[in-house]
Amino acid sequence: FNCALYELNRHDSDLIETLRETVRGPGFEANQNENDWIAYRERLKHEFYLKPVFGQEETHVSLSQLYIPPRAHWTEKRVDEQDDPDSIRHLVNLHTNMQDWLSNARPGRCIRLIQGGPGCGKSSFTKYFAANLADDANWRPILIELQRLRGTGSLSERTTRLLTEQQEVFGVSPFDRAHFDDHRPLVLIFDGLDELAVPETAGAQRIAEIFWDELDDLLSQLNTESKTRAFAIITGRDAIVQAALSSRGGRKLPSLDALAVNGLHALNRDAFETFDDVSTDDQRPLWWQLYAGAIGANKEVPPVLRENTLGSLTDEPLLCYLLALSGKADESRQRNIDNPNEIYQKLISDIWSRVWGPEPIQLATQTDEQRVLLRQKGPIAAFRDQDSFEQLIEYIAIAAWRGGENRIATLESFDAAVRHTPAEDIWIRFQEDFNSVSSEESFTTLALTFFFRKQDLADRGFEFTHRTFGEYLVARCLVRHLDESVERFANARSVNELADWLNLCGAAELTPTSIDFLMNEMRLKSAEGLRGLRTALAHIFKLSLRDGMPVRAGDQETWRSAEVRQRNAEGALLACVSAASIALMEKDKGASALDIGFMDPNISSRDLLERLNITGFNSTAFRQCLGGIDFRSSTNLDHLHMFLLNTSWRYSDLSGTFCFGSFLAGA
Repeated sequence: FNCALYELNRHDSDLIETLRETVRGPGFEANQNENDWIAYRERLKHEFYLKPVFGQEETHVSLSQLYIPPRAHWTEKRVDEQDDPDSIRHLVNLHTNMQDWLSNARPGRCIRLIQGGPGCGKSSFTKYFAANLADDANWRPILIELQRLRGTGSLSERTTRLLTEQQEVFGVSPFDRAHFDDHRPLVLIFDGLDELAVPETAGAQRIAEIFWDELDDLLSQLNTESKTRAFAIITGRDAIVQAALSSRGGRKLPSLDALAVNGLHALNRDAFETFDDVSTDDQRPLWWQLYAGAIGANKEVPPVLRENTLGSLTDEPLLCYLLALSGKADESRQRNIDNPNEIYQKLISDIWSRVWGPEPIQLATQTDEQRVLLRQKGPIAAFRDQDSFEQLIEYIAIAAWRGGENRIATLESFDAAVRHTPAEDIWIRFQEDFNSVSSEESFTTLALTFFFRKQDLADRGFEFTHRTFGEYLVARCLVRHLDESVERFANARSVNELADWLNLCGAAELTPTSIDFLMNEMRLKSAEGLRGLRTALAHIFKLSLRDGMPVRAGDQETWRSAEVRQRNAEGALLACVSAASIALMEKDKGASALDIGFMDPNISSRDLLERLNITGFNSTAFRQCLGGIDFRSSTNLDHLHMFLLNTSWRYSDLSGTFCFGSFLAGA
């Protein structure tokens, strides 16, 4: 039939056009729109119930088989009998609570914020909730991953482009009033507010303000005082959601509409005033039972998911899954696992060791003897060793970190990241060995060997299946660069030795999670290795404090952007200094806080804190990087305004430091 229709159209297109016009009668567009919604509902259900989670492409285990409805809490602000402010927590089942909110909707309460750390299950909840609503004809859910929004324009315009052009799920905008259904409200689920806070954009506070204003504009177009036609759910990491709550619009949000996700660990019942029949038991054994049942593994819960050897890290469903996927959960039956970086490293090693195809790849430079010795099949066999593979995926992570709007790594951004580094030779050799038709094909082959996914069908770029993979690899790349630079840094006579460091780290600010990974990567080093590294870092950092980074603003760059590059690179170096010092002091109780030059009257610790934006309420993540440092006799910290929530001074020495009149809230 299709062939006949094609031939008819080719020989008599006027006849087919008449048929088209006849079909496009009254109700055609409305019917087409309804069909779009039916297809989109199936897409949402497929994402949760059928699509394999990463790492389960062969077993076809889906998110629905591993999912535990998260617990969450909202905080009520009260004033006690002594007029002192008090915070009361209320524990809820997140799904039930959100469903009740929609079912009992009232005008003026059409927005909800959900916050939580990386890997706590926010995105999994959005997929579950969207799929659940997709089964209910009374609602029209739309799941919007904010990292996928592109270009300029209003939130409505960018979302419309995403749904009609990038994903091609609707023929017309779902916000088009001609196709609007007053009896089936929209539920707009915006996942990942923190994804909008990217390199070369405003800070978290400004990003939150802009998003909130745009969301207000969108909802005001759809809703009236008497009729709520659209609801919005926004998820994000803690810092960006807190910024949203302190924005103009956020301050108006009722406290019970701002929810924080709780983890899998047992909860202290005394910390909550109400429970809504929510269990406070440890949910990690339940998670393991689901996982083991899905893949056919031993259902006895491994020690790492019964005990607290990893502290709060197994509080996150993502880390539990990575423990299981990497085999570290089972390994914990024989030894303690206490560093999350081990889990990520094991995953990389497993990928390197995996068989990648039915036939061994034929390398351009491969001898018969080499073919016999090759352990791998597929594209990874083109590497000389595992370290070569790891270097390249680290630089894909660097490209994604610098990736601007969507944290996407493209061939162009990868080429720029790897240029003039030791990994450049590996990339050239990989392309030669793999004998690709094009660099684009080589890059695609490389990306598909790790936990990357296409941004969309029309895009040449790749993103990590979970952002923490990229943050881990960025931290590893920085530590690798330090290891290669120890001797140069130790003997440096000028800050010109930091030119490569500036090129590596200047384009983007480290995230708090990358800084955590950096700290744990240092903990994997020996005490002897840390001593040499710490000494070299202290020497080069003193030079940078005295002379600044070797920034040279060219014709294509403003001084302001050069200043940002300096701040990012200096902050990343401080993060490494602090991490190396703390790691050594944990291993060697005789080690003291590291002198980085603050005893010199010509070097000001206050200037460093202000230059890195550590002071003030909108401070950078570098506030985590003040530990293990000798601040003794630091001059002029009087009347310093520092909002120090999540600030780490661990193992630092501040004796003799003058802080008269300084605001040190949260220290």
